[in-house]
Amino acid sequence: MINIEAFIAMSLELDAGRYPSLPKFIDALRQLQSKAESDAPNEASVDASIDAVRILTVHGAKGLEAPLVVLMDTNHSDGKSDSTGILCDWPQDSSSPVHFSAFGRRDERGYARRDLFAMEEAFKEREDLNLLYVAITRAKQLCIISGIGDSRSNGAKAGSWYDRLSVKNAVIIDQDFSGQGHHVASVVDESTFSLALFMPVALPVETVPEHFTNAAIEEGVVLHALMERLSNRGIWPLPVPAQDVVARWLGCSQEQAGVACRQAQYLADNPVLERFFNARMFVHARNEMTIIAAGETLRCDRVVVFDDAVWVLDYKRHYLPSEELAYRTQLAQYRHAMQDIFPHKTIQAALITADGQLLEIETVG
Repeated sequence: MINIEAFIAMSLELDAGRYPSLPKFIDALRQLQSKAESDAPNEASVDASIDAVRILTVHGAKGLEAPLVVLMDTNHSDGKSDSTGILCDWPQDSSSPVHFSAFGRRDERGYARRDLFAMEEAFKEREDLNLLYVAITRAKQLCIISGIGDSRSNGAKAGSWYDRLSVKNAVIIDQDFSGQGHHVASVVDESTFSLALFMPVALPVETVPEHFTNAAIEEGVVLHALMERLSNRGIWPLPVPAQDVVARWLGCSQEQAGVACRQAQYLADNPVLERFFNARMFVHARNEMTIIAAGETLRCDRVVVFDDAVWVLDYKRHYLPSEELAYRTQLAQYRHAMQDIFPHKTIQAALITADGQLLEIETVG
């Protein structure tokens, strides 16, 4: 019943009840369906508790607040006027519109509807002011108004948000709550305001873990690509080519190719890994296998199917004891997803490190 009432309310409130039509309502439903992760229309689609700079439209910021809000591009020009459309005057307390007509270019509209067009322009201006009110009231402590100067007016554009909020128009109203009902108005003096720039302190290079650097990530990508190419043929030992060949294959630098070749050779030298790469020892194998489980996309580096078991293998540059819980959780996800695909086989999961080790880690969950 609640959903039905919400459905009816949304149909009545769409565009504030202006220009109602079935196609517009269906289009609104289609937009809601495409954004199913949003809780409701016009609500912010970000986590309000995130400690980060958020870039939002004014509509997207409805219901949110922040200590500091910056309004960008407030010296904007007027929107493009409608050259064709429908003019509708439908009072809220009326069961039907009192006027409904099509219009074209401004010089072809005649004079009979000029009052209606004037009412429409007044409504647009009021809506613009309402939106401005929403924007500036998102700030709890400080609101900064920014805009690009208009070349034709040599500064603030008349009627823009920047112009409406400029110093010459800004007034602070302090209410006396003593019961006298007096108000004191004073013009803001922009010369009295200053805001120190935020200059973040640079982190020392040594505080960034080596395995999180761009170079380390790129090395991992190259190793994954090389192992995928070498293992596709099912030949053992893995036929690791020369460094320049790998660089040409993968479009990487000679240095990256050299590192990947050494790491691949470590794997090729370990007889424990033969059963995962020698096609004579398994039924089937697949690289970079993608699985969607519980709405989450999992990408397995290598999946090897035997008669009685399935192994999910994940390549790692290094084994980091500090991240063991993350490894265990990741491998558990792989095992659960594979169990649905191979319900009659034992599912095993392990890490293969770049130095040629096979690490079977007990999973959680």
